[in-house]
Amino acid sequence: GGDTLVQIANFTVMIVSMSVIMAYFTFKSSSLWPAVLFHAAHNVYYDKIFNPLTSDTGATSQWAGEYGFMMPITATVLALYFWYRFGGCHWNDLPYGNDSWARCKCPGRRPARLE
Repeated sequence: GGDTLVQIANFTVMIVSMSVIMAYFTFKSSSLWPAVLFHAAHNVYYDKIFNPLTSDTGATSQWAGEYGFMMPITATVLALYFWYRFGGCHWNDLPYGNDSWARCKCPGRRPARLE
């Protein structure tokens, strides 16, 4: 239930925020697997654990679930944490390889290069 536009906005904010978190894990590990496991764990948590434990109190659908307000809020807070932990480096500035994170010497925010 609820307004469709609000649900679309909540879901969009949630997936953009989660993309920042998964990008952090991907670049830190130089592997796609942490992001895959993050996504799988998120789906299992929502479908099999969180939703069955949530009691419907009338306004529950506005706050809980993938289309409610709580997940986008939580994901945005975590995305900001990982974004600032990333140091504002742009993707083009990152070296790649097993020790790519240790070799990142980004001086802060600057215009991204297009290559």
